[in-house]
Amino acid sequence: MNILLGCLSYREFTGSEIYFYELSTALRDAGHKVSIFSPFVDSPLADKTTEIASAVCDLESFEINDKNIVKANVVLDKNNEGFAKDFVRFTKSQKNFYHHIGLYVYSSFSLKKFVNLKQTFNEVDRSLEQMRALDNKMNIKVVKLKSNPPSVDTLEDLKKIRLLFKNNNS
Repeated sequence: MNILLGCLSYREFTGSEIYFYELSTALRDAGHKVSIFSPFVDSPLADKTTEIASAVCDLESFEINDKNIVKANVVLDKNNEGFAKDFVRFTKSQKNFYHHIGLYVYSSFSLKKFVNLKQTFNEVDRSLEQMRALDNKMNIKVVKLKSNPPSVDTLEDLKKIRLLFKNNNS
């Protein structure tokens, strides 16, 4: 079986990465092919103004009207990083909008803060939990990835993943 694992960083070890390494080693020892996905070269939480970190990739023109693709509004710097201004399901433009990848990194303090916040109107209206953070003035730093890793959000996505696994196991 092919397994995709995600981790924060290859460079910075905080302790949890040791368990990640042990898990990936155990899975490989059991005969599984393990791929490691790490969008962050350095810890995105090293910047103390960052409360939550996430990832984006380019928004393709055919994704603009797809309500299942969450779009992040962000101005990226020269390092392809920036703070999210908004998250939407629909946009008319690709300018400063990116395909949001539903991967989150929290410090333990930020996670405790987030789960104790009440749902906001925007969160409920858009069905986007990240709006709770933005509406409560929590900073979400995003890093742009070169490509979109596979995800399963819809039945169509599940069919694509099953086909990918079937083709890789042949």
